[in-house]
Amino acid sequence: NNNNNNGEDPWERAARVRTEWVLGQLRNVGGRPVQELLLDPLQVALEWSDEQAAVLCGALEMLGDSLVRLSLTPSAVNMSLPTRVTDVVATHCRRLRTLHALECPWTAEALAALAAGAREHLEELTLGGIAVGIQHPLPAPALAHLGSLARLRKLQLDATGITDEQLTAVVRGRTLTHLDLSGSRQVSDRGVCALAEACPLLQTLNLCNCSLVAAPGIRALAANSSQLEHLDLQRVPGVTGSLGALCRGCPGIRHLCLSVCTLLDDDLEAICTQLPRLTHLDLNGASGPSAQAWEQQLGRAAGLELLDLNSLRLLPGRVDAVCQRLAQGCPRLAKLSLNNSSVKQPGVDALRAALPNCALSTINCELE
Repeated sequence: NNNNNNGEDPWERAARVRTEWVLGQLRNVGGRPVQELLLDPLQVALEWSDEQAAVLCGALEMLGDSLVRLSLTPSAVNMSLPTRVTDVVATHCRRLRTLHALECPWTAEALAALAAGAREHLEELTLGGIAVGIQHPLPAPALAHLGSLARLRKLQLDATGITDEQLTAVVRGRTLTHLDLSGSRQVSDRGVCALAEACPLLQTLNLCNCSLVAAPGIRALAANSSQLEHLDLQRVPGVTGSLGALCRGCPGIRHLCLSVCTLLDDDLEAICTQLPRLTHLDLNGASGPSAQAWEQQLGRAAGLELLDLNSLRLLPGRVDAVCQRLAQGCPRLAKLSLNNSSVKQPGVDALRAALPNCALSTINCELE
């Protein structure tokens, strides 16, 4: 009823009341300032409205330096936040230790302000995302400012377009233990060499789809990254012929992804014999080794718990022989994927007889 609202539009009044209520709820929880704000995933309608952005910006301005952990992940990749939200994060939330802002756009000024304001606090940071990379690319030159974050340990830069020069600036300081560069198609051996030399404590590294990384980059990891435990090299061409050196230099690897990679027989042997802690191995779509190598080597990785052999297609009976060797040599195997492979019923029977608790997937396989 407009007569009772001093001429205020009823829709505007409803929006103001909702905003004030949300901010009131956030102002104080249990008598203490809010330290964590986890909006993951953020649920919006078709796109961000001015009211929704205003509520979030108001909350962030109000909470400001009391926040130590903030997660802003849209509910869908096409619903990225307005840039004014990340502007507020950069200027008001200067004591954050953890910030997850996947699929959120940033201006160069906001990235610089974030690095300057949270320099002594930020330990974990997630930026980028495929949708943002297409619709609102991050200002890659400004990523170099992240190198000033003195306490940064975990960094995700998914599909950001970062270059070797910017990566070199980001990794300086030797503090990173976790780094995700998946989809960084401009990163080459030069950037990976700088990374390996600057971050000897690296435990987790994702180079998925870094198509410019060749053998020198893999050898640099082998020489400098002895603490690696999780490594994703999906579609990285440099793995071919380099895995022997990698396994010798990084014997603590437990999770290894080589999906859609080309391997040599020696590469497969190194994986299965020189990584005593290996539990998860992804060879989905991997090619190159001879049938004899597949048969002889996989069963030697006795600690395997999860193995992906999707799309493994060999001559008749050869994948069944692989399964029989796995059944004999990998007693801990809990999950095996053979989708789209040439496995037949004898191989499946051998696995089920020896490993009755193993979850076996044979989608799109002609078992008979």
